Amino acid sequence: MTSRQETGSREALPIGNGRLGAMLFGAADKETVQLNEDSLWLGDEKDTGMYQNLGEFEVALPRAKPAEHYRRELDLSRAVHTVTYTSDGVSYCREAFASFPDQVMVFRFTSDKPGRHTGTITFKDGHDVKPVIETNSLTTAGKLVNGLQFESQIRVINDGGTLTATPTGIAFENVTSLTLVVGPARTISTSAPKAGTQAKRRTVC
Repeated sequence: MTSRQETGSREALPIGNGRLGAMLFGAADKETVQLNEDSLWLGDEKDTGMYQNLGEFEVALPRAKPAEHYRRELDLSRAVHTVTYTSDGVSYCREAFASFPDQVMVFRFTSDKPGRHTGTITFKDGHDVKPVIETNSLTTAGKLVNGLQFESQIRVINDGGTLTATPTGIAFENVTSLTLVVGPARTISTSAPKAGTQAKRRTVC
C-alpha cells in the first residue's frame, strides 16, 4: 500500500500489535501519530462504554521542504510503515512498527548524510494531561472518570547532535538518526506500571 505526499497528510496508515495501535499521517515536514491502547475505555461491568484516544505526538521537520521523490508505504507482510523522500540532495527514511514481544511502538528517522535532522517533538494527551518533559522523554499519567489510570511515555534516542527539553516538548538539532520508543501502559484501577521498554531495532532502509 503506497501513498503520495499530497494525500499523505490526510490519509493515515495504521500499525499495531493487537494491544497498541497508531495511525501515521506521513507528511514530509511533519509526522503526526495518533495513539491508542486497547484497555483505555469509559465504562464499568454493566456499561461497556467506549474506547478513548490515548493522544498524539508530532515530529516537526522544517528542513524537509521542499521534498522530492516522496514515497509512503505500508508493507503488510512485514508490518512496517515506511516514508522515503529527498530534500536538498539528502535521502531520508522513516520506519515505524509495533513490537508484540516488547509491547512498544518504534519510530525511526534516518538519512544518508550525518547531522541532517533538526526539529521538535511534542506530545498532546487525549485527556488534557500535561506531559512531563525531560531531555530524552515525554511522559503523561492520568485517570479517567471511571477510575482507570493510564500512563504513556515517548523515549527519544539520538545518534549525534543534541536533545534539549523545552516548555512544549523536545528539540533536536543536527541529529544523524532519531529513534522514538512509545510505551503506553495498561490502564488499571490502582496504579500504572512504568512505560518505555526498549524494542529491538528492525531496519528496512
